[in-house]
Amino acid sequence: MNFDKPFWAAATAEMVKHTSLGPAKTAPGCKSKWQRTIADQ
Repeated sequence: MNFDKPFWAAATAEMVKHTSLGPAKTAPGCKSKWQRTIADQ
């Protein structure tokens, strides 16, 4: 499953509201994490 750039921008904007620890949330970072997650399945 590949999502387009607007999806990752929206996901990042939503995650920023709910996180206080860890690195800054960015669209490329979230996309990269998702790709690693689905690759493990």
